[in-house]
Amino acid sequence: MLNGINMKNTFFKPAIMAFTVASIGITGNSASAVPITGEMMFGGQMMSIPAASWEQAIGLDFLMDFSFGATGDLTAIPDFTFNSLNNFQFTDTGFDLFSNLNGFTFTLDSINVTKQTATNLIMTGNGILSAAGYDDTAYTWSFSSDKTSTVSAFSSTLAPSPASPTPEPTTMLLFGTGIVGIVGMSRRKKEK
Repeated sequence: MLNGINMKNTFFKPAIMAFTVASIGITGNSASAVPITGEMMFGGQMMSIPAASWEQAIGLDFLMDFSFGATGDLTAIPDFTFNSLNNFQFTDTGFDLFSNLNGFTFTLDSINVTKQTATNLIMTGNGILSAAGYDDTAYTWSFSSDKTSTVSAFSSTLAPSPASPTPEPTTMLLFGTGIVGIVGMSRRKKEK
């Protein structure tokens, strides 16, 4: 009888410990930020750096008030003015296009010039949109300008999402269940 109690204790102690670890993992990771959703677009007058033509441009200089449109979480960003946007050169990466605009910051991670003529400039790239209370969220962006109409437009859309990893609470639960299974199998071997 005493041996039977000891065998139960050797099984139940690791099992209780495994479930305790799993439940700590589940409850300890319940508060989590969420990705930013929505898209934005703004347009207005910009000038090439240097100002000669788009064909020789190495950067952008924002000139005047912009019209702005947004969906989702990005409607919290107010209308842009030219001082809201940071001028940049095409070699700048890790560069904040705008910083703390009603809590939002958009960092350009890559800049790819896809067309550059005397009258047209088209660029695309990737960036990260961040704000307090949200996960940093990957976006793709595009810029196009037609020198003949002096209008330029910038737009951003959510980048395609990578396959989502297994959430941490689930991993801990699987780990705890695995430990219980291993302990149960070793107990059966000892009983034989």
